[in-house]
Amino acid sequence: MKLSRAALAALAALLLACPGRANLSVVPTAPYDFKAAPLSAEASSALAFLGYRFDEASGTIRRPDGGLLTRRQMQHLLSACRVLPGSLSLDDRWSLLSGGYRIDEAKDAVLSPATHAPMTCLELAEFKLYSSRDLQQLVLERLDALLSNQDPDRPLPMEDFAKARSIARQAPLALPPSLVRAFSGPLGVRPPPTPAGIWASAVDRAYVASTRFWDGAQKHLQGLTYVSPVLPELSSAPAPRPYFDAAERDAGQDLQRAAAAYFERWPLGRELLGHFRDPNGSLRLPPFTILDLGPADLVAAVYNAHSKSIMINRSYLEKASRGLPAGSQDRNTAILKSMDVTLFHELTHAWQDRRDGLMADLDRGSAPMDIYLEYEVEAKLAGYRFLLAKMLADPSSVIGHPNLADYQKMLADFGQWRIELERLYLQGFPHLAADLATAQSIQRRRLSVIKGLLEENPDDGTLRRALKRLEEGSADLARVSDDSNDRLGRFILEELPRMRRQSYPALVEVLVREVLAAPRAALDAQRLKQAAAYADLVDDPALHRALLRRIAQAKDALSQARLP
Repeated sequence: MKLSRAALAALAALLLACPGRANLSVVPTAPYDFKAAPLSAEASSALAFLGYRFDEASGTIRRPDGGLLTRRQMQHLLSACRVLPGSLSLDDRWSLLSGGYRIDEAKDAVLSPATHAPMTCLELAEFKLYSSRDLQQLVLERLDALLSNQDPDRPLPMEDFAKARSIARQAPLALPPSLVRAFSGPLGVRPPPTPAGIWASAVDRAYVASTRFWDGAQKHLQGLTYVSPVLPELSSAPAPRPYFDAAERDAGQDLQRAAAAYFERWPLGRELLGHFRDPNGSLRLPPFTILDLGPADLVAAVYNAHSKSIMINRSYLEKASRGLPAGSQDRNTAILKSMDVTLFHELTHAWQDRRDGLMADLDRGSAPMDIYLEYEVEAKLAGYRFLLAKMLADPSSVIGHPNLADYQKMLADFGQWRIELERLYLQGFPHLAADLATAQSIQRRRLSVIKGLLEENPDDGTLRRALKRLEEGSADLARVSDDSNDRLGRFILEELPRMRRQSYPALVEVLVREVLAAPRAALDAQRLKQAAAYADLVDDPALHRALLRRIAQAKDALSQARLP
């Protein structure tokens, strides 16, 4: 069982009451007395989860290090937590944002979506521990799947050792010390001669113990708004509100309306928008939220399956619309032209979510991993269909487009392009990305762990419901895997040849116009050579001759322009 990455921020949604806070400063160094100043049930539960221990006889609380918790320390835990710039990891930042929290850089605080008040130090400490434990579970689950497929009597092959090392480094605290040492050497080092079975056994024990931890936390988790499949009866909480306040809502809806109008102009866009119309024909696009997701070059937009919204990177918008007034039509047009393929990609993820239901399994933990490679390939190809439509309508519109070079790679060698795309995700997110076959293997292991726990606790109704939820997730995985294979097979046999026939003449015109619009002596010959290569791929003899004449005219025009 795992807690999905998208749910991490929602786990911080314990709005802790602080009765007795006014009395904390009476004797700051004295032990805190929870009988004299009772805590809310949520605060008590959070402290217990963090390793604090309550002494009912004396009314005192022991810290995880064994010392007594003082009144001043309790005051700190229950006060607004100062979050300095850079103190949150990128994972923590994204998880908080996806759960509806907002990071107020001016006030050095994380604001609650329910109260707009800063999170307390206790809330944030609990969130970070959940984040850490969830990451450990993800890493152990992925390692367990990798190592269980090895020959137990032989050392790990070099390639698999490199994969295991990449996964393990995401959360070294999850591993036994012997494995941490084995994976901590310099890159390229040969794997130790240890039989893979020994490593697999060590990881298996840690994985089962981690699963026991989440099961054992169920009493604590009763106060949470969102949990994973070991507690299926609690995992039906509504998604967080996508907008934090009215200003965020207005900005997001303005861009959403502009995007709908932009895509409505294109047949492919209208087809995509049609997936989001209700039975009455009203358009129900996912909300757009403009957030600080990091540098502009890191990400432009991402679909958040937890909040069912498209998260747009503010710094990307600022870069794409530099110099244009906020809220103007020109600004929205500039933004959409620069990120239309990306938005088409992310809206395809939103459609996958509504179409298949598998992302709901991910969100409640009844299916493993977070990034399915088949979904990424499908969304990438959907965006490239739109890029082709733009290119056919106006070749000049794709000159300098950030996706054009990768589109050409896809046309040239689809198989290699797909391998490289999947490698990009596997290397960037080794603990989160997998193909559906690997996810099904991990799911089988998850089922076996839950069944083992049920053998030890046959009367545990929570585990029985968890097993049922995992079995439903397994059925969804199998169905989506079959559908994805069929979809990809049809693309390769039917659509890819058609895209190539349409693209080659259009790419000739794109390259010719690029040369004529911005001549660069160092690149012109290379571009026109590439244009001629595309022309040679055209089967129609008349069209082939016309394309070669177009290239010759471009060469003549360049020669004339360079005459003194």
